[in-house]
Amino acid sequence: MTRLLVGLLTMLTAPVALSAQAPDDVLAAAQSLRRQVAELQRAERDLMPPGGASVLEPADDDALERRTHLRAEVMRNLEVLLAAGPAGRTEIQRLAVEFPSADLVRRAEIRAAFVADEPDEVLALADRMRISVPRDTQLLRWRAEAYEALGRQAEALQARQARWELAPEDGEAWRALVRAHERAGSLERLRESVARLRLLHPASTVVREQEMEILHRLGRYDEAARVAPGTDGP
Repeated sequence: MTRLLVGLLTMLTAPVALSAQAPDDVLAAAQSLRRQVAELQRAERDLMPPGGASVLEPADDDALERRTHLRAEVMRNLEVLLAAGPAGRTEIQRLAVEFPSADLVRRAEIRAAFVADEPDEVLALADRMRISVPRDTQLLRWRAEAYEALGRQAEALQARQARWELAPEDGEAWRALVRAHERAGSLERLRESVARLRLLHPASTVVREQEMEILHRLGRYDEAARVAPGTDGP
């Protein structure tokens, strides 16, 4: 199961290859996906406790492994479609209509809009999806990148800020936020945000280190020393 999980993470973060696939490959991948997505949704329903998601019950190891295997297969075939250009995107859009609750398909539809350089469509799809997952940090990242592509820097900064506040220990989210504030000339505003977050997470070493970083960038070294991990802070 560990190998399958590593494979899932690799496919989720890997860039989309842009080499065109043969039409037969696209059709074969789309046909396989229809079967695999349907099987994955059945597997996920089977794992749902009879009392609902709020009831904690041990899941069957075989069922978990089957779901992990199916997710890997779905992601593999979605990568084939994403690499196939417009023809692959069309098949992904058809799958999104056929399986509107399929999370992996909906995310692939957003990525296909990125590949097609359609930031407006990225925003529309991401906004529609975040109704069901409002705290999803990947959607916030995509929204920020789409806003930036449209030149809507203030909204991009807000999306990056929201992403970081939901996952302050995500190093990539933090670095992207710092770069955005540097471009906007608003590092002091970011320092205030980090200070507020430190009050909510007083034991977080990461948040303290983030505040120290911003204070150093602002040239306020004495203040940085006072909030260092292991101190009581101001």
